[in-house]
Amino acid sequence: GVSFEEKCNAALSFAAAIRHGWYTRGGRVRAGTVSQALSAVNTTIALDINEQPFKVQGSKDFLPVISQTLAGWAREDPPTEKKMPVEADIPEFLAELGLEKDATELIKAVGDLSLVAFYFLLRVGEYTIKGKRNESKQTVQFRIKD
Repeated sequence: GVSFEEKCNAALSFAAAIRHGWYTRGGRVRAGTVSQALSAVNTTIALDINEQPFKVQGSKDFLPVISQTLAGWAREDPPTEKKMPVEADIPEFLAELGLEKDATELIKAVGDLSLVAFYFLLRVGEYTIKGKRNESKQTVQFRIKD
């Protein structure tokens, strides 16, 4: 079998390779991406041999050495930049342009594809609204009446 130390070394070597972009398009990736990759490999191994080598037995947590490494990398990562999703008035405007009498085929196609992208390809079940008291925005769940 494989010793505990060998498992840890293999996991950390793989994690470092992911972190430094060896399995991506060359750019350094964030700790969350490394964590997801380790979880995916761990799950694949578990399906094959019914053992999760990167996790504490009977827990969802990574082994302490892996957790500590990921936590250190997370501290090095720049803060996440939150971006607001497109508000509903943008695709509605584009769709209305496509419905005008003198609209070209290109404008009609842009209007149609904008609606498809907005309703089916953005974050599932979320959209942005403005608060009543101030102009700050927050993301809320879609409702059936929307």
